[in-house]
Amino acid sequence: MSRLRVLWNQLRSPLLLLLVFAAGASAVTGEWVDAVIVLAILLASAGIGYSREYRAQAAADELRARVRARATVLRDGRPVTIPLREVFFAATPEVFRTGWFVESLLTELVIALVVRTRRPFFQSRPGTLLLASTLGILALTFVIPFLPFAGLLDFAPLPGSMLATLIGITVLYVAATELAKARFYRGAP
Repeated sequence: MSRLRVLWNQLRSPLLLLLVFAAGASAVTGEWVDAVIVLAILLASAGIGYSREYRAQAAADELRARVRARATVLRDGRPVTIPLREVFFAATPEVFRTGWFVESLLTELVIALVVRTRRPFFQSRPGTLLLASTLGILALTFVIPFLPFAGLLDFAPLPGSMLATLIGITVLYVAATELAKARFYRGAP
């Protein structure tokens, strides 16, 4: 990844855009000291973020070069080498990225419901706000890939088979967490 691309990714961060807005609002209201402080925070945040992301990208690129992320499969009776992400779902990078996003949110949301109580999560009703916000974010998670701006995030709609697999993985993750939680609390006083 080029240095300019890393810098561009840093500059389009929602946090930095919020800081630009805050600095502008401070300047418009005549709070110049606040505006300068916010701009200094903005520059420091962008600089630190750029430095860390560039180093992380360089390390990831080096690791990618060392790890074989390809598989040889039979297609029409002939061996063909393809990216590993295509073995199960013929996933493009956008579909893979979207699947990763969906799975990450699904597991985070349901695990928040699982670990909030000692009892099995389905025997303990969460608070109304927690349940409503979780269900709202869950719905949004499934809708985002179909929204007009999804391309800006490099997302693509997921095939039904991949959605079913991601939901299955999440269910297994919840079951494993419930088992681990039960085992943990058996040993707790």
